[in-house]
Amino acid sequence: MAEIDKRKKRIPFQILITISFIAIATGLGWGFRQLSFPETNIVVAYILSVLLVARFTNGYFYGIAGSVLATAAFNYFFTSPYYGLIVTAQNCATYDWVATAENGWHAVVLENRVGWVSGEVCEIE
Repeated sequence: MAEIDKRKKRIPFQILITISFIAIATGLGWGFRQLSFPETNIVVAYILSVLLVARFTNGYFYGIAGSVLATAAFNYFFTSPYYGLIVTAQNCATYDWVATAENGWHAVVLENRVGWVSGEVCEIE
């Protein structure tokens, strides 16, 4: 019973570690963008942050949560259009999506209309 109480007391600290590493990676990403570094350097910073989350927290949950948060943060802060999770597509463009916590469908803005697509974009109904 005492072991369960110790684990419950560590949960806020584990969450703080996870959020801190993702926030640090985001700050590094902004710095990299200001210095005109390639986008791959930003991705490496997020990968390193997920690695550190997995190393300094207990269990699989925080590593997986860190991975999902890192993906969402990168998409939100460093993909066009910035500060949003909806992408702009040209007609009949094909996108290979990276697996995320979503169900595989993505919102796309095409000619001032929003549609849900997966894979090839040819028309929005």
